[in-house]
Amino acid sequence: MRVVFDTNVFAAAVLRVGGPTARLLELWRKRRFCLVFTEETIAELLQVMDELGVSRTQQQRLESLIRSRDRRRSVIVAPRERLAVIQDEPDNRFLEAAVAGRAAYLVTNNKRHFQDAGIVEFRGVRVVRISEFVDLMGAA
Repeated sequence: MRVVFDTNVFAAAVLRVGGPTARLLELWRKRRFCLVFTEETIAELLQVMDELGVSRTQQQRLESLIRSRDRRRSVIVAPRERLAVIQDEPDNRFLEAAVAGRAAYLVTNNKRHFQDAGIVEFRGVRVVRISEFVDLMGAA
């Protein structure tokens, strides 16, 4: 199953060590699902990790996992179209990744941004909160 995590999912894991979001990252490392990225979403993720004070070593480890050639863990896609359906412009990049990567879910703590645009599902991608995805994965 392919999934896109908004940057806030990774931020939640950093800020709440040992919480359910950290458990989701562990399930990702164990290949329970494949995360979809674009070069833009990777850049945003690393920028936010830097702003949160995550060490360069940890950032490099994360980037290595993302860029590994293990396509059961992660895939980097190049969107064919630029979307502008969500008012919070950066969120469109994650939606683009989900569409281009044929993801089943886009996981975010900013679900309201998507709902404000009338999006609960977009081109087959379900937008869910972290807690909803935790329940789906049985990771609570």
